Amino acid sequence: MEQRDDGLLLRRLEDLLHRFQTRERLETTRFLTPEEQARCLQHLRRAGEGRFRLWGGYEGAERQVLCLIPDWLDTAAWETGDEGPVAAVALNFPGAELSHRDVLGALMAAGLKRETVGDILLSPGQGTLFVLRENLGYVLSNLDRAGRVRLRLEAIPCAQAALPEKKTALERCTVASLRTDCVLAAAWRLSRERAAELLRQGLVQVDHLPAEKGDRLLSEGQTVSARGQGKFRLAEVCGPTKKGRTAIIIERYL
Repeated sequence: MEQRDDGLLLRRLEDLLHRFQTRERLETTRFLTPEEQARCLQHLRRAGEGRFRLWGGYEGAERQVLCLIPDWLDTAAWETGDEGPVAAVALNFPGAELSHRDVLGALMAAGLKRETVGDILLSPGQGTLFVLRENLGYVLSNLDRAGRVRLRLEAIPCAQAALPEKKTALERCTVASLRTDCVLAAAWRLSRERAAELLRQGLVQVDHLPAEKGDRLLSEGQTVSARGQGKFRLAEVCGPTKKGRTAIIIERYL
């Protein structure tokens, strides 16, 4: 797990925000983890700044760059064009299989910092790597193998990246209320006591931010994760049942 320094993160964001509001020009961060993204967005909303976009090379990316975008910029064309902050690299390694750790280790060994690398999407014999555009040339010149596996690299438009199919399963259940501890217990088939213990231990996140209070009400669309349990999204709140409970649909990530 990456070490987090919230104070440093928010100080850097304040500097970025000051430059953006003073000069009215595009400003971007490095790649952020989901928790860092959530903390930055929370800070921007408190500051009343709504001109931002998260982008990791494709919709739904885990690691993303926070972009502060002036009104004059055509966001859609900029994101996917040659001047966007994120570049995609196609990886080919026929007849071999690589893990995320293999590719990330090769990138770190080549001298790149973790914050310059986005998502790494792999399947047998091929994959896609997202990096900061400023590092694209360096990656193409210096990454030629991962361990003993030789790599063939090609810069491609983000829109051409081969994306893996998202694997989820929908499950309908009922809860006494939309309290966090109630929904946790139902989603993972735990006792309320065990759900409360996970919260007390700081193992639960709601929308990538730590959650400690079991009585917090969840809303439709929120994502919940817990170390050792997995992750799910509260996909739909269906309403009351005849027995006075609340029917919900959970989207579980497999």
